[in-house]
Amino acid sequence: KSDNGSSRQSSSCCIFLYGGISTTRNDTDHEPLFRQESYFAWLTGVKEPDCAVLIEVPTEEAEAATTTLFIPKLPSEYATIMGRIKKPDEWKNSPEFYSDIDHVCYTEEIETKLREYDCIYLLDGPNSDSGLVYKAPKLPNLLSVTTVNQHESESESDGAGKTNGDGGEQPRFPTETTATDSSKSSIEGDATTTSTEEGDAKATTTTSTTTTTIVDTTSLFPILAECRVHKSQAEQYLMRHVTEITSWAHAYVMRNCTPQRMEYQLESLFR
Repeated sequence: KSDNGSSRQSSSCCIFLYGGISTTRNDTDHEPLFRQESYFAWLTGVKEPDCAVLIEVPTEEAEAATTTLFIPKLPSEYATIMGRIKKPDEWKNSPEFYSDIDHVCYTEEIETKLREYDCIYLLDGPNSDSGLVYKAPKLPNLLSVTTVNQHESESESDGAGKTNGDGGEQPRFPTETTATDSSKSSIEGDATTTSTEEGDAKATTTTSTTTTTIVDTTSLFPILAECRVHKSQAEQYLMRHVTEITSWAHAYVMRNCTPQRMEYQLESLFR
């Protein structure tokens, strides 16, 4: 548990990204060729649509960050057209992924998982080439999480009333105590209400604690953008390989340019 009493991870911070979303052509059920969102592909290597990833920010106590991949829960009918549905263990052990996947969950569990963290870093910023903006996903019901715990205790009494810790008799009317903490911790408010009845005394204490999750949409984008500028040897090799193949394709198209040929015909040669 964290300092505020909620059952949250000790690291309390995570990075969360959505991958590309599958779409259809206009109002049809035709799915265009899918290409993964660039940042998501760079971080994970996952090629499939409708996925998300959560990377826990390590603390001094943690040796390394843990990564959770969220996958869509596909209906059984999907296999009829698209082939066998991969099981979570197959996703976890896939050799295609760039980073190690520690856990695989379904996307239905995203909100529950994010509630465990005090701070969530989201990607949000402009692409310097296209000028288009990567918008951070909306996280409903995460900015404030309210937990209500009710504790009921019954004690036998002959009508004399309950006694407090000092040996004196507690008042026979309801009492209400409210405490508020507005510091930078994740507790917004803490209210406790205690009521006492005469006769068969039954005390009900209701504790309401509201925890606030900080959502940071400014820190992550410049860091990841700068990281992508620096290429590893494997990335450099892949870029050279792709560029070489593309150059061959361009040269082949130019050698086959003849009068009366249409652009779509040349495009078919390029592909």
